Formats: sequence, structure tokens, C-alpha cells
Amino acid sequence: MKKIFILFSVVLLTAGLNAQVLISGTIANSAAPNTFTVHGKTATGFTDRLMDNIIVTFSFVDQGAGNNPTPTIGTNYLPILAWTQVANFTQGGRVYYVFTGTSTPTATTPTTTWTPNSNNKVIDFTMSNNNGFGTLRLEDLTGDPGETNNAYWYFQIRTLGDVTNYNAKFYGTGAVNNSVTPSLVPLQATLPAFFGDFNVLRQGNTDALLTWSTLFEQNVSHFVVERSLSQTGGWAKFAEVKAKGNSNTPSKYNYTDAKVYDGRDATKVVFYRIRAIDFDSKETVFPVRSLRFSVTGNKQITIYPNPAKDGFYLSIPLINPNDARPIKLSLVNRLGQLVHTREISSTLASNYYYDIKTPGVVSGEYMLQIIYNGDLLETKKVIVQR
Repeated sequence: MKKIFILFSVVLLTAGLNAQVLISGTIANSAAPNTFTVHGKTATGFTDRLMDNIIVTFSFVDQGAGNNPTPTIGTNYLPILAWTQVANFTQGGRVYYVFTGTSTPTATTPTTTWTPNSNNKVIDFTMSNNNGFGTLRLEDLTGDPGETNNAYWYFQIRTLGDVTNYNAKFYGTGAVNNSVTPSLVPLQATLPAFFGDFNVLRQGNTDALLTWSTLFEQNVSHFVVERSLSQTGGWAKFAEVKAKGNSNTPSKYNYTDAKVYDGRDATKVVFYRIRAIDFDSKETVFPVRSLRFSVTGNKQITIYPNPAKDGFYLSIPLINPNDARPIKLSLVNRLGQLVHTREISSTLASNYYYDIKTPGVVSGEYMLQIIYNGDLLETKKVIVQR
């Protein structure tokens, strides 16, 4: 396809019928996770045109076996075309993917209209992970002596033919255009920050440690750190963290939400999110993360022996064993019937002997409901064997 066109003079192509519609390309991240969009731009635009053939090539630094992301085709913004992956190869320490979009000669609708000098979407790709996103770029390997995979940027419109802008194949920050050696354009940051990861871990019994990273940043002012007791709303800002601002390499951040849990609730789930704010107030929001706190901290409630005959020891390792609030213990049979209940003080909770030599407690399986301050803390299975 394209090889035939390249053999002819670029001057003839750009000086002829198609000069007014010559198309350059760029690549930019989108709002969806691990997704980027290929865009095209032409000086004059066009109206009600049919596409015939497009070649898109992108690459990223080789992450090693098992770590490289794989692409899937997302939204096709040129609906007359059918997209296919035609090549995947590694060369010079980079992994390359080549996709072609082709139409059938008899297709007549739908047509495409592009706005002049604008980012007109061509196609979305979603990667299986974000490894290599910091080095993702659109490529044209024309002039590379090792190129055998038709790894080019190429655009063909019905009746106009080849409208590839060979003098300026790519546009955007960092674009390199050369008619002899490979041309390329790095991933453009259309959002303030492209996120790497976001994690929330319990630190001690009362604090939450938030860690996050960005793969790159563009004019980022700061991060707003918010929490909520509901995943669906009620977000409250509790901190701001200054951003690096502009960076093409991964950056790491952290913040400790101190004493977010006071031990008053049996359990408490806290939701967190982070918003990256740029200097023009544009923002990008991290995915929501949650963290569960408990009056037992990171220790487990235990019962032994289990199976039990006449009774069992119950250990509830409370964060604050001197809390005056009682703990209610309810033994429920397999039919959901309450067969025995009692209250104990928090000071006895660490090593309490539960005597089951009472009428109504016979051999079988039971559930012990542990209720703290009116809330269900945990349910433990108890097996009784007489």
C-alpha cells in the first residue's frame, strides 16, 4: 500500500490535488484508564468524505517479558473503517504495534467531516496496563533500514488518494519530522496528570497512609486529598499536596491521614480520592480507594477450643481494653434462633471463658455474634460436640 506511494516524490504529492487536505497525526491520553487517542489534523478540513486506508503505528520502551502491555481497539471515530492489528515487533529496545483501518470499495456511508486545524479523533486504544505509558509515542519508521513491517503513518481518503503530510507527519510537543530517518511524536498530556497508582494502607490502629504516583504531569498545581464515609458522595477536602508541576518521568507522593479512626465504632470504612488540579483549574480524579478500621486493629478475634464441649475461650484484642462500653455475645443456632446471650466488659474481652453448659445448647453448629457499642463487630462459627 504505502510503499508504492513512498517510492514517488514527496514533492509531487504535496504540490498536487491533495495539498490542501494533507493530514498530520498526534497521540494523546484520554480520561479513561490506560487509554489513548490517535488524532489527525489538516489545515483546511474536509466535509462528507469517505476513508479508504489508514496506518497507525505506536511504540513504547520494552518492559521485558510478561510486563509489556497489549492493546485493544476502542472507539473507532471513522466508522466506515474496519481496524486490524497487522504487526507487533520489538526493535531497538522498543515494542511496536501496527494497526490498519480499511474500508470496502462499495461502502458509501457514513461519511466523515473534520474541522480545520483541530484535533480530530481517529481511534482509541486501551492498554492492558500502564507500563510504558511514560514513553508511548506515535511512529513512522520510514528510512529505517531494518523496517519490514510497514510501520508508518499513512492516510488515504476516497477520491483524493494519499493525503499523508510527508513534510509534517506528526504535530505536538516533542514531535520529530524527518523524511529520511524515523519520525515520531510522544504522548501528549491532555489532562493535568496521568496517574500511575493509588494505594491506601492502615498505619497503626488509627492512621491511613495514602501513596500515589503520576507517570507524567503537565502544568499541575497541586493535589486535593479528600475523604468520605460513602463511596457515592459527601467528599470533604482534608489536605493539599504540592505537585511537581511538569514532569515526563514518574513522580511519587504520600500523605498520612492521622487519627482518622478514634475507636468509637466497631468498624469504620473510609473512602479516599485524589484530584490533580492544574494552573487553569482543569482537574483529573484518581479512582476511589477504601480502608476498613476495626476496634481490634489488625488482630483477629479467636475462639479455642473449637469444636468445644463445655465452653470455649474468646479473645477479642481491643485497641483500647479500658473502654467502659460492654460487649454483647449472642449464640445463634443454624435456624437463626437465639439460644444464649450475655454481656461482658471490655476489660474481660481479651481472655473470656464462655460457659455453654446451659439448657438449649446441644451438639451442632452455632454462630457467635459479637456486638460492640450496638454494632456487629464480627460473627464467628462455633462447633459444639458433646
